[in-house]
Amino acid sequence: MAEKSKLPGNTFKIFLTVLVCLIIVLMAAGPTPPLPTLQWPLSSYIGLSSSFGEFRNNHFHAGIDFKTGGQTGLEVRAVESGTIYRLNVQKRGYGKALYIKHANGLVSVYAHLLRFEENYLHLESHVAQAQLEKRKYPGNIFLSVPVTKNQLIAWSGETGAGLPHLHFELRQGEDKPINPLPYLTPAFKDTTVPTFKSVSLKPISAGSFVNFSPETLVLTTSQLAGMTEQKLPVVTGSIEFAVDVHDTIGAANKVGIYQLDLCRDDVLIKRIRFDAMTYSNNHRNGLLYDLIASGYSPTRYIHKFGHGSVPGTPFLSASPTTTVSLDTQTLHQEKVLLKFVASDYAGNHATLKLPLRIRTDLSSFRDRISGPGQTEIPVLKSVSVKDFGSFHVFEAERTHTDQFAPLILCSDAERHALIKVPLYEFGPGRIMGIIDLSAYQTGPVQIKVVDPLDPNRVLFEHNRMFYHFQPGRTARFKDDDLVLYIPEAALYDHLYLGFERFEAKAQGQLVPFGQAVSFTPAGTPFDRTATLTFLVPDTGSSDLTKLGIYQYYENGHYWSYQYSSQRPGPNAMVLEAQIRYLSTFALFLDLVPPTIQAQAGFKPASVKRGALIRLTVRDEGTGIDDEHMEISLDDQALEAEYDPDRHWLEIQIPLGTALGRHVLKVQLTDRVGNRSETFQTVMTVV
Repeated sequence: MAEKSKLPGNTFKIFLTVLVCLIIVLMAAGPTPPLPTLQWPLSSYIGLSSSFGEFRNNHFHAGIDFKTGGQTGLEVRAVESGTIYRLNVQKRGYGKALYIKHANGLVSVYAHLLRFEENYLHLESHVAQAQLEKRKYPGNIFLSVPVTKNQLIAWSGETGAGLPHLHFELRQGEDKPINPLPYLTPAFKDTTVPTFKSVSLKPISAGSFVNFSPETLVLTTSQLAGMTEQKLPVVTGSIEFAVDVHDTIGAANKVGIYQLDLCRDDVLIKRIRFDAMTYSNNHRNGLLYDLIASGYSPTRYIHKFGHGSVPGTPFLSASPTTTVSLDTQTLHQEKVLLKFVASDYAGNHATLKLPLRIRTDLSSFRDRISGPGQTEIPVLKSVSVKDFGSFHVFEAERTHTDQFAPLILCSDAERHALIKVPLYEFGPGRIMGIIDLSAYQTGPVQIKVVDPLDPNRVLFEHNRMFYHFQPGRTARFKDDDLVLYIPEAALYDHLYLGFERFEAKAQGQLVPFGQAVSFTPAGTPFDRTATLTFLVPDTGSSDLTKLGIYQYYENGHYWSYQYSSQRPGPNAMVLEAQIRYLSTFALFLDLVPPTIQAQAGFKPASVKRGALIRLTVRDEGTGIDDEHMEISLDDQALEAEYDPDRHWLEIQIPLGTALGRHVLKVQLTDRVGNRSETFQTVMTVV
């Protein structure tokens, strides 16, 4: 028989509690460095342009980006001894990339390279052989080449996506990127603190308010600094928060932070630490970032503290509580102090304080609606119904406070009985009714406002459409020419889908086709891509092939083409795009062909063999189809590289070109088939 513990009962319980707490602390501290320090990958340090875990449109940034001063050709060196086991050469994405395996399963990745080292490592020879056997962009090339720490392995470039920079990753194995900064030998002293720009407070359930309003309240840091005790925000119900914060890492550009804490009255509520993730959860950026407000033009990183967490969400460290929203029903106090603490990897931190007043009892605002002295029938003005996702809000004004309050009734398609809606009056004559959609199945919801003295007298009537979809199930929304299909297991939470059609404005020479559609709640992320389909009646017009699906970006205020496919249907043309979150979409007609012109400095009268000719290429709309470029020199086809970031086409004159006069012709096509005018020039090769 095993010997029983000789520790007293209480002592043993204390021991177990301390042990569990220690384990939680160690887990929250992030990954233990498998190596003491790593070599800086560039021969010189200019700055960082991106940090680990930053917002991207459909993923988290899996590494850090080193500036190269707008140039290519900087020496790239191995951060530690190991074995180069993979090269990757592709047109987009990482461009030319190199992978090294190190001790303890660590992998370092170097991307967007100009070229690989050849003299000692013979890496370009491996690429040439793969291109000979496969194609110009052969993808993965597997090999085994040992390297030592600080050994030259490549030169920085701008292949793939983006302007000149070095993208560097550190991984534990193939699937787990980790933040490289804590492992690299510091090349500079970081003394800059993160910068808060604003904080937003968003009511997330029926009966929740900020300053007695269901609208999201955004407060800038300057507004918070000048806020008096009398002007503190008043919150009721369940509230979620988001903060606009960034770091600089000693440079002028904005980068993401390393850690963000939310504390309530000095008690840690939730921590986001950008330390490690996996490629299987890299797409879940919509759980931690506001997908609508975040972006690059201008650069904004809006970090969300949502009302719940999803298993497998990266960067969420162990915390004392599983909820990150503020629920005033659980608080028995009149005030609360929230603190947001943003830190960088060097330990610099900034704090944003948000004092709040708690108001849970709103009965007095309901009592104001009806009272003695009210004798007149209600007359309403400024009537509106707003969509807040899981609840809708009816708002109106009584022309006089001595009027009776109207009666607001609500029903859905399945429950025909009219239900009385809770009514509030937060200001003189300002009436608000809250319709909780969680009690309803798929709409439409009928909102009827009647005279309380004569229920047959309708003052206002409105049918509000919404669709209630549950997590874990397939969801399909259809409205005339529009279909949204959300696959099984794509929803993180209940979705109360609303939509609104409106007339889109032209963007440049792009012509809107039909009505745009805005889905709500905007920014709702999916765990798997959803399919958005537009059905366009087949009129026989060839212009229909020029249509594309475009998404509107609030941060920057522009429409961007979404790679949409076309196929014929029974009586309509079908356009489809894969989307990761709810937003605003429209069809635009792209009838504008690309334009081509020579860059300044091009001298056709004196061109050397092997010279690189650059042409400026522009296209408004779908973009250049670089798989079908027609480029020739005296009717002999030439290859060229199209750079969508710089908007130029690079054409190299073959070394074997005969001296004398030659004719260069270039014609390009965009993704919907618009053909450019032929660019033609007579050159003299010398």
